[in-house]
Amino acid sequence: MKKIWLKKFEEVPEDFLREFKDYPLPILQIFWLRNLRDESSIKKFLFPKWEDQYDPFLLKGVKEASQEIAKAIKNNERIGIFGDFDVDGVSATSLFHDFFNRLNFNNFEVALPNYKDSYGLSLPAVKKFKERKTNLIITVDCGITSNEVIKAAKNLSLKVIVTDHHLPQENLPPAFSIVDPLLEGDKYPFKFLSGTGVAFKLIEGVASQLDWPFKESFAKWSADLLALANVADFVPLKDENRIMTRFGLITLEKTRRVGLEKLKKSANLEGKITSRDIAFSLAPRLNIAPRIDDVNAAYQLLVTESESEAEWIVEKLERGYHDWRETFNKAYQTVVSQIKEPLPKVLTFGSSGWKKGVVRTLSTRLREEFFRPVFLWQENLLEVRGSARSIDKFNLVEVMEKISQKNKDIFINFGGHAKAAGFSLKPAYLKYFLEEINKYAEKLLKPEDLIPKIEIEANLKPEDINSQFIHYYELLEPFGIENQEPVFLAEGVIVKKVSLVGNNDTHLKLRVQWQNSFFEVIGFGQGKDWLNIKEDDKLDIVFNLRKNSYRGRETIDFYLLDWRKRE
Repeated sequence: MKKIWLKKFEEVPEDFLREFKDYPLPILQIFWLRNLRDESSIKKFLFPKWEDQYDPFLLKGVKEASQEIAKAIKNNERIGIFGDFDVDGVSATSLFHDFFNRLNFNNFEVALPNYKDSYGLSLPAVKKFKERKTNLIITVDCGITSNEVIKAAKNLSLKVIVTDHHLPQENLPPAFSIVDPLLEGDKYPFKFLSGTGVAFKLIEGVASQLDWPFKESFAKWSADLLALANVADFVPLKDENRIMTRFGLITLEKTRRVGLEKLKKSANLEGKITSRDIAFSLAPRLNIAPRIDDVNAAYQLLVTESESEAEWIVEKLERGYHDWRETFNKAYQTVVSQIKEPLPKVLTFGSSGWKKGVVRTLSTRLREEFFRPVFLWQENLLEVRGSARSIDKFNLVEVMEKISQKNKDIFINFGGHAKAAGFSLKPAYLKYFLEEINKYAEKLLKPEDLIPKIEIEANLKPEDINSQFIHYYELLEPFGIENQEPVFLAEGVIVKKVSLVGNNDTHLKLRVQWQNSFFEVIGFGQGKDWLNIKEDDKLDIVFNLRKNSYRGRETIDFYLLDWRKRE
């Protein structure tokens, strides 16, 4: 698909480049475009310090919550931890498990929701806690919208402390205390913590109340969980999240968790671990647990001290992961085979056989590949449940709000964000819903809105790729939301070899000469371009950089985003 190249590096002022000329030029271009424009912000970004994290008592509710938890521990009252079943949720529950164990406090239990039923705290879970004589429930990564369930818990004389990072509704649940940086009136300096990040701050508060030295060693050895959660849950990797994730990745390399060591080995990860390794290797394997009907598997893997148990769980997750990928690939091929030129302004597909995890991932993949709104759904006799992904000019929530205003009976539920949302509706209204979606697409989207744009941050020359540049480039990590991998431009590379790699020749591989240097270029999912590129073609290419290590040998490879033939 044709893409528009935006050479953002041309916007960088010359006086900024002169002022900080000791840095490599491409790095300066990245600094400017990421709003790092003075020495202080640059240093803070490149060299984050663990101790620069904020005081946990700045979070509204931490004082009351930590006092109540400390009291329960001192009185040996039974505590229940209830977390979501995704990577963020199981990381947060594992964090509390580790903390309680370090305190030699054993009167607690952990529960996760049933994947098939719903997210969040449920009435059956509350009743089970009550049956086991629990006094205090702590929710992690959930609970902020569980008003009715928490009201029921209160009626059963159970205290509930909510820790969450999702957006509160207008009416808050009647919990003993709520810790969520998005609460109205909360003055915490950073609003975008993960659920595990919020749990971590509360644990800091509890440690302070107990006068237990919250040793830096415990905190840093727990940072592997913070890195897992922050990357997997797509929170912005800036400010406090950047600190947690940077140190967490270091911890993850030498983690003491036997389960993570086994998982890394199964995913063929060794040496330095990056945020990309979490996003594409570790998190998908952990997230498969609820989809194989073993919602506790990921949590057990993170807390077990048994090598044999860890190996057994990893084998189970690995089988589930590969089965899921096969299911996903079949669904992807089925949908792509039905997409014909000229492309419609919005893609809509459904099936009774799809699972919700496949629907979410497939909608994201199709949006990235075809750059237009995507609505996918699974259906049965009672409900159509779907997932949607979009682009800048088509706000999903606003469009569904307008459809709902026209016909209040259509939706069972919907919600989310401008570019990512979920919906459920009555099957009888599916045809009407799709007609309305297409009407809004015709009204809101112009042809130019459906052409993806690549913002190029730096113009590289062969001589730029030296040890100094690589040093600063690595200091830009970890990459993720709001700190994406930089996009580079290389002009006039000469193709020396063209080949196809991967299953079904899916990926394009080039060997290129760039003046007197040679580089490997890999274009994932771009095998179809094989016929359009020939040896000795001169190209301009847009790419990400990757430093790869194999058997002690390090190489710099280019991960192709787009290319153009040079006249």
